[in-house]
Amino acid sequence: MKRKAIIILLLISIAAMVCVGCAAAHVCDKCGKTFSGTAYYDAFDYDTTWCAKCATKYYAPFPINNWAKK
Repeated sequence: MKRKAIIILLLISIAAMVCVGCAAAHVCDKCGKTFSGTAYYDAFDYDTTWCAKCATKYYAPFPINNWAKK
């Protein structure tokens, strides 16, 4: 029984790692960098995709959280 529990726990751990590794990759429209994580957009055009660095430069001194893509 203990062996089954270890195998099940191992399978669940592997499945969780695979899901985390499949995070969406984005390409920044300003600098061309490929990144994963939160993408941001231009306030006038939702179809743009920016990395956090480019969004921070554009929106400075305002916080960029308001323009995070969902």
